[in-house]
Amino acid sequence: MLKNSLARGTLVLLLICSVLSGCASLGLKVEDPEIDVVGVRMLPVKGFSPKFEITLEIFNPNDFELNFSKVSYQLVVNGSSLFSGNKYQVPPLQPFSTQTVTLQGKASLLNSIKVIKQFAEKPNQPVDYEFNARLEFANLLPDIPINKTGTFDPSTW
Repeated sequence: MLKNSLARGTLVLLLICSVLSGCASLGLKVEDPEIDVVGVRMLPVKGFSPKFEITLEIFNPNDFELNFSKVSYQLVVNGSSLFSGNKYQVPPLQPFSTQTVTLQGKASLLNSIKVIKQFAEKPNQPVDYEFNARLEFANLLPDIPINKTGTFDPSTW
């Protein structure tokens, strides 16, 4: 009986290995989506924690649809984590198309005060930002980390 269990276990293991190696040999190359931060705004304050909204334009450079189960994100302004969050319902990205995605997140109260104070003290000084995200696929494709950095000049608003 032990011999049959061992044989079945070995057979199952060999089957799993062959399936995984077959999937790997398909050669599906996924190009990272191109993401642009096109807007950031503060939402009306309710309670103590301010909320922010960030608007992204995401381009799918692949010839197949990308389905995400979750987007985790963080916006850092002048070295302070302004807000972060997760979005679970992301519409599929069609091949070779651009889609606008809006994300909302709760801000860190202390970091928000710090950033507002920096703006008040030096209103025309350029602002450094960093947008970090992780795009998690709904299928077996690996997650895609995204890191965008830049500077904007508030005096041009």
